[in-house]
Amino acid sequence: SGTLVQSNTTTADNGATSISVSYSSSVAADDLLIAVCADNGGAATITGPSGFSTAENTAGTSSIPGQAIFYKVAAGTETSLSCATSAKVDIGMQIYDYSGMVASRPLDGVNTTSSTGTSGTSVSSGSVTTTYANDLLFAATTAGSSGASTTGWTNSFTQENNFTDSSGKASLRAYYGVAD
Repeated sequence: SGTLVQSNTTTADNGATSISVSYSSSVAADDLLIAVCADNGGAATITGPSGFSTAENTAGTSSIPGQAIFYKVAAGTETSLSCATSAKVDIGMQIYDYSGMVASRPLDGVNTTSSTGTSGTSVSSGSVTTTYANDLLFAATTAGSSGASTTGWTNSFTQENNFTDSSGKASLRAYYGVAD
């Protein structure tokens, strides 16, 4: 099911088109690397780190945030990751390094149901069907409202990071959990 080795977060405000964040320690070969990149709206297209595959990439609109999740089996040489956007927006990025994953099958399934543009006080991911036991389940949410906070996770999910950009305009939150 994997063990979280390290994570890091960063934001870029005031109309950025790219963002980078570094790992705090060396990444081991065959670890699973995950990058979550999000913007606060602006109809930007998000491009992931070089060499990463896309698990999900949902474009926002002029007023609704976009979010993308990218993944890669580490070569062991990665020190920092970057995401880019096609428009000048505020960007948030989170990176994760998990050990103990099966390198030959880093992605077992994706729930492509998204709630882009939904307003309200709750979010539901729907379900994802996996093939293998003890998969790492990773979920991320992005909220465009200032001061938004997410609590009350169910199904054994653990909140890993919860932050807003320094202007308070965009929120990027990522959560992970291990399947039973």
